[in-house]
Formats: sequence, C-alpha cells, structure tokens
Amino acid sequence: MHISCCAAVDDVSPARILAQAAVTLIRRQGRMTHPVQTIPGARPVMTRHARTKWRSRPGFAPALALLGLAAAAWSPPARAEAVPDAAPTYTISPVGWVRKTEGKTFIVIDKRYQPALMGVEELRSIWVLYWFDRNDSPAGRSILQVHPRGDRERPVRGVFATRSPFRPNLIALSHVRVLSVRDNVIEIDDIDAFADTPVLDLKP
Repeated sequence: MHISCCAAVDDVSPARILAQAAVTLIRRQGRMTHPVQTIPGARPVMTRHARTKWRSRPGFAPALALLGLAAAAWSPPARAEAVPDAAPTYTISPVGWVRKTEGKTFIVIDKRYQPALMGVEELRSIWVLYWFDRNDSPAGRSILQVHPRGDRERPVRGVFATRSPFRPNLIALSHVRVLSVRDNVIEIDDIDAFADTPVLDLKP
C-alpha cells in the first residue's frame, strides 16, 4: 500500500508572482475587486466578467500580457514521492506436526498436503523446517545475541551465527533419515524438536 499526497503550490512560484503583478496593475485602474482567479493549484486566469469590463481600459493590455506569462509559467502541483509501508508481513501455516510415541518419531502431514509426499519414500533423508513455538513470544524474538548452546564459557555471538531457538523468525532446521512413508505419515530416525512441534516444510 502506498500513500501519496499533493504538495502545495509554492507561494513564490513565477506563475504566482506574475499573476499578482497583473492583479495589482488592474486594481490601479480603479473600481476593481478580484478580476483574476489565483486559486492555489489552479492556472491563473482572468474571469469572463473582468475581461468584458476591462478590455477597453488602458491597463488591460499590460495586465493581459502578464497573465499570459503567468499561464505559461504555471505548472501542475508536484506530487510527493510514494512512501512504502513498513516491512511486509507474511502468514505461514503448518503443513504437519512432529509426533513422538513409544520411542518412535513421526512427521504427520496434514491430509490436504498428502499429494506433496509423492517421491519422499524414495529419499534416504530430508530436511525438516519447523517452528520454535515454545519460544514464540516478543521477548524470545527480541534476543539477538546468545552464548552458543547456552554455554557462558563461550563468547557471545549473534543468533544468525548460531542454532539458537531464540531469533526474530523462529524457524528451525533439522536433517533427518527417512525410515518409511505411509499415507500422510513419515517415520524418521529422530529430530531435535519437541513432540507436537509445527512443521513448516520438507526439502530433500
């Protein structure tokens, strides 16, 4: 979404100066009030009534010349450059979940995404992208530097240089071995994620 606005006409623009000079010249001829339209943002022109009444007066020709110059110098109001919004936001929904039972680990894919599993049974391993949902809080997302693996003996590093679960976008990545694929369920050897962790994507 972009917001644009019109800039005001400069009060000292050449068109405005010339138009005002024409007004002054005509008013000096007497019995004139507002023979010229000088509305901000509009082309300066003499009204029809003023043209009829003042065409024969001595100051008419010079005033008309000034108005012609003002009209030539006039240009439409400039528009401010469009200003983009803040960083865009995106919506991500889980495609499945990590399930753990009886010492086994599974990735259960949502039934509507089951067709996307075609060919996974032929792979020996896959990358699993999942969400650190246990740390999904403003406080957790605001942490940008940590001791790797929580070891205070190790120097502090930025989270982009670590695998810390604390980061602006809580995306995690694990490489797992595929044991079997049955319908919408993938059995894997293990994963460094809690049970019921939302899975975002799978990649070979």
